[in-house]
Amino acid sequence: MQSNLIDTSLLRQGGVIKRIRRLFCRGVFIVMFLPGIILFSCTKIIPAINDEEPHQYVLNSLFTPDRPIEVFISQTIPILEKQIYAQDDEWDIKLYEDSILLPLNPAFTDSSYMIDYSVIPGSQYRIEALNMKNGHLLTAEDVVPQIVELRELANVYPLYTDRHETIFGQLTFKFLDDGGDPNFYEIVVGRVRSNRFKAVHTYKVTHPVITFDSEKDAYPLTLLFTNDVFRGDELAMDIIIEGAGGAIILRKVSYNYFMYKRHLYAHLDNQNRDKDLSEVTDPVMLYSNVENGMGIFASFCKDMKWVDGY
Repeated sequence: MQSNLIDTSLLRQGGVIKRIRRLFCRGVFIVMFLPGIILFSCTKIIPAINDEEPHQYVLNSLFTPDRPIEVFISQTIPILEKQIYAQDDEWDIKLYEDSILLPLNPAFTDSSYMIDYSVIPGSQYRIEALNMKNGHLLTAEDVVPQIVELRELANVYPLYTDRHETIFGQLTFKFLDDGGDPNFYEIVVGRVRSNRFKAVHTYKVTHPVITFDSEKDAYPLTLLFTNDVFRGDELAMDIIIEGAGGAIILRKVSYNYFMYKRHLYAHLDNQNRDKDLSEVTDPVMLYSNVENGMGIFASFCKDMKWVDGY
């Protein structure tokens, strides 16, 4: 597997990244333990793309069991370019499971290719996308993590009232780490209304694994961390949330997924429009595991529990 780091000051990506509509708000402090990252030496930095160079292809797909695989393929454009190039290329897409070609027929719908297949935890998947016009081949692969179940979710309400007379409660959840070295996790906090999950914008976490504290709407809405300080043990975490009830989505994610989100969030924080110009730093490199192109092909498994409000 070859992985790449992409200079986001010189390109825009389609697919997954184009869905991101909001940026980090100020006042967010996140501490993440990142063990063993330096052990992965297969990354590289893609040279700067100037206006004279051909546009590069970008493949994006984040996939999980029990859902079809959606694949976006687009092209890079110069940072100051206003024209959006028409995506008239046709791609022949193949999916391999543990090195075996699956007999699937991806269908193009609107702006993406849909593969009607549910991946299996623990299996390795390889995607090949061949441009039917010019023979350009994009490839990427990832292993689907095993599912980690939430053991418990409890709610204490009311917990306290702030200076704005807003009443907060506390969600406490637990899960058991399987001792992998390392494991990568993502948490989404929200509520369930009419059997639909909706992420919330304001919550607080104080824990050795991760710290998050903001009174403003925060984006991205997910928390990334590893099992560095609780490997093989049960993790119990308290999250303070406005109102009664709440929901937690726990995702066990692949290394590629974790690195992609980690670099993406740093990029979005750097591009925060609320920042003072003096706070804006050099462009952040985006992570990619797509060979002969750019983008991400990465997987996750998830479990969710919720407590109804009252």
